[in-house]
Amino acid sequence: MAEAKLAVAFSFNVSHEGVRLDYDKELVKELMHTAKRSWRYRFIRFWNNIKNVVFPFTMPSVVALIVLTSSLTVHDYFDMNFDPTFGLARRLTTFAPWNLLPARESLIVSAVTMNTVGWATVIFLVRWSIQMLLHYHGVMYERRGIYSLKTRIWFILMRLLQGNRKPQLYSFSGMMPILPLPPLKDTMQRYLRSVRPLLDDNEYTRMLNLAMEFETGVGRRFQRYLYFKWLISTNYVSDWWEEYVYLRSRSPIMINSNFYAMDTLLFRGTKNQAARAANLIYSLLSFRRMLHRQDVTPLMLDSLIPLDSWQYQRTFDTTRVPGIETDRVFHFDNSTHIVALHKGRYYKVPTHGKGRLLNPKELELQMERILEDTSPPQPGETMLAALTAGERKAWAQIRNTYFTRGVNRVSLETIERVRRWVRCMTSI
Repeated sequence: MAEAKLAVAFSFNVSHEGVRLDYDKELVKELMHTAKRSWRYRFIRFWNNIKNVVFPFTMPSVVALIVLTSSLTVHDYFDMNFDPTFGLARRLTTFAPWNLLPARESLIVSAVTMNTVGWATVIFLVRWSIQMLLHYHGVMYERRGIYSLKTRIWFILMRLLQGNRKPQLYSFSGMMPILPLPPLKDTMQRYLRSVRPLLDDNEYTRMLNLAMEFETGVGRRFQRYLYFKWLISTNYVSDWWEEYVYLRSRSPIMINSNFYAMDTLLFRGTKNQAARAANLIYSLLSFRRMLHRQDVTPLMLDSLIPLDSWQYQRTFDTTRVPGIETDRVFHFDNSTHIVALHKGRYYKVPTHGKGRLLNPKELELQMERILEDTSPPQPGETMLAALTAGERKAWAQIRNTYFTRGVNRVSLETIERVRRWVRCMTSI
């Protein structure tokens, strides 16, 4: 898309008078705004990642602690011979690369380095402690408000470690407990208990023998494979679950996996169709911006137990591309348009201008133009959406045949890279 814009924005004209460069000022400004917005988004994401790494501490507090302890290392305040690094900073000065600097400057660099490492260790230990505490599940099996002494102590420790700091959306992502891998024997016992009500005595005896054969045979090798995968992942089953339960399913996803949203069920702020569509678009995109900035508070049970927020990353800019045997999930960043579907016609609707999100009134004007458009759909355009309602294999074959080149490919990529779908209905 960027290359196409550049081709339109700049043009060369060679004549006997020389080379003349023509360019579209408005389009060049739009490209500059797009680049600025992209880099701003990357910086915000980078800064939020740093804040998530130091949580439950804050960056100002970490910097202040490093400066304070480094000052105590370099200077002898209050006539106290106190070195927070226990002499490690001075020992580091003797063999560090910066020992060629003057003695005072070299000691300052060593003090900052050692205190940074020290506080990073403290942050790691606090985050590790929270992760270990989150492995405790006793609170889930006790009556709400009537907790045992062990659970009360657990609440106190969690409160002390988390403090009163407001977490960002992904602040707890690095502290979520790892899914435990049960022993093979426990797995087989649970399996036998689950099938016992479904089998008679003879069938259950046969199943019991098969389970024992599996447990003493090939099951051990499978358990070792699972153990290796458990060592290198936080959830050894999530990617397999997504692959084999969802993506490899060849059934239509319209009624099995998709979801949709409505602006309201019980209250209508206005009967103006374009205004309602614009408000819905603006609200969704505002929420998307909050997700990018991680301004959304993560879900917390009892305001203390965090739930994983990873799936928020796929709320927007994510598409599922059909395949012959399995589908693929693609996530796109920094999309600046949506696609509106009205009376079988598809419209690409810009959502940003001059580096900012368009306001509801500006979006409403675009919705009105779509509603007022009386041009007929292109041949086959009204039936295009039906392709996504069929079997996944059939849709993949049609996609590979008709949507891999030319205008069809460009149009399909435009649809798949949208922030959010909106359909302008023909009636209120």
